[in-house]
Amino acid sequence: MLLSLSAYSQQREEGVFSSVPLQSKDDPYKGMTIADRMSKAADYMQQDKWQLAKDVYDNVLSLEPDNLTALYYRAYANERLFHFGLARADYDAVLKAEPTNFHALTARALFNEKDSHHTDALDDANLLVEQHPDSVLSWVVRADIEERQNLLSLAEYDYLRAYELKPANNEHLLRAVDLQLRQKKKKDAKRNLDKLVSAGVPKQSLIHYYKRINLRNP
Repeated sequence: MLLSLSAYSQQREEGVFSSVPLQSKDDPYKGMTIADRMSKAADYMQQDKWQLAKDVYDNVLSLEPDNLTALYYRAYANERLFHFGLARADYDAVLKAEPTNFHALTARALFNEKDSHHTDALDDANLLVEQHPDSVLSWVVRADIEERQNLLSLAEYDYLRAYELKPANNEHLLRAVDLQLRQKKKKDAKRNLDKLVSAGVPKQSLIHYYKRINLRNP
């Protein structure tokens, strides 16, 4: 999950959620505070009990319609339940209230790609990079979506940008190398592999990539 459920704990400490027990007669969670309900839902999410979690978030949102945290997590629960229309509506609602919400925009971009809304996925990914250019995840998310849509050159560029932002993560450069090889950009691939070796990566661990350079169709 993109937004860790531990974020709930931080918000609880900051007093985001009400600590006043609610006593409505027909409330299935009678006597529990909003914070308690959010904690219960988070437990269900961590156990992959999506329907139970969704039921709690439905309850919270019936009491606090503007609770964006509950809305975001309900979107994720709906997605895991394959209620794609409901999931999209929830992600849209979060982003309508907070257009620059990094987690919601990332989640909606990946969700749109999974739901075959490819243009919408790219639009969200482009917006993500535009709004959060210093985030490695922004570039990786867009690269992943571009790669799934066979936009290999664009994905290659984005993985390289992610590596530039965080050179300690060799995986991003290796993803770019893989794409370079698939496009038969063998010189570029070798140059980047040699860069990793110069940075201390054992050449033996990269032998698979070096061997592909010599293949007719790497």
